[in-house]
Amino acid sequence: MNSTQDVCKFIQSYTGVGFEVLPQHYLSKDLGVFGDDGAELIEGLAEEYGVDFSTFDAKKHFGQEDFLGIGEILRSLFSLRKPDFGGQDDIQVKDIENAVERGRWDFKVA
Repeated sequence: MNSTQDVCKFIQSYTGVGFEVLPQHYLSKDLGVFGDDGAELIEGLAEEYGVDFSTFDAKKHFGQEDFLGIGEILRSLFSLRKPDFGGQDDIQVKDIENAVERGRWDFKVA
């Protein structure tokens, strides 16, 4: 198994999504990783792959755990739409794969 498949499987196992995780998937928008769950995922990746995530800002990429108000949660549940988490820089699985290959996090917003 190559590092791309390995990272995708790790993230799929962590998130528990019922579909194959691909490099182009966004962690928050597509896989539902937000707040403390995102920080824990990054900690797990750092431990599993020995990646230096010391410059990673979880709040920037996953928002804060209490970021959503109850109104937004209820609107998203009853309208069957994903909540608007605006303002964060959602990252793709391929960004994580690149960090694993380099051994460090070096995200740049295009």
